[in-house]
Amino acid sequence: MIVLNRSVPPGAVIVLSGTAQPYGSIEVTVAKRPRVATLECPGLPRAVLSHPDTSREGRVPLDERTTLTVGELRAVVTQGRGLAKKDRALKISMGGRDYTYLATGANVEELAGLVRSHAPLGSTTTVTVSPEAGPYEVALALILLGADTNPLTLTRSAISGVVGFLQTGQGEA
Repeated sequence: MIVLNRSVPPGAVIVLSGTAQPYGSIEVTVAKRPRVATLECPGLPRAVLSHPDTSREGRVPLDERTTLTVGELRAVVTQGRGLAKKDRALKISMGGRDYTYLATGANVEELAGLVRSHAPLGSTTTVTVSPEAGPYEVALALILLGADTNPLTLTRSAISGVVGFLQTGQGEA
C-alpha cells in the first residue's frame, strides 16, 4: 500500500507525495498554469497529463484535447457517457493494452482491478497495488490522481458543473 500526503504549495493545485517500496519517493504535482500533472518516481516511468485550457485552475480535465504519456507510451483516453458508474468509466488505450478507470465507491477509484486509490476528505490518499500490476499500470493510476475525475459519477459531475459555472477559478472577485 502506498500512502500519499496532500499539500498545496505556491504555484500548484495539489502535490501528493510519499515513499513506497519498491518504487522509492513518489510525487504527483498538479500545476495551476499550465494545467499539467506530473509523476516523478525513480522506480516508475515518468508520467505527464496535460490540457491546453489555461482559463481555469484545478485538476487536469480529461477530454479530446488532453495529452497523457507514461514513459514513452502515449495513452488515448475516452470518457464513457451513461447513467451507471461502469458506463461513465474512462477507457484508456496504452501500449497495445486497454484499461478501464472507474469510481467504485465514495472517493474510491480503480484502474482495471490492478490499482485502487482512496482519497477521503483529509490529508492522505491511499493506493493499493495488486501484485499483477506492472510499473506502467502503477504510473498510469498515480498520474490519474491529478486528473479531474468528477465525470466518473453523475453526482460529482453535477456538483462540478454547478461549481464550475459559479467560479472561474481565476481568483477574481
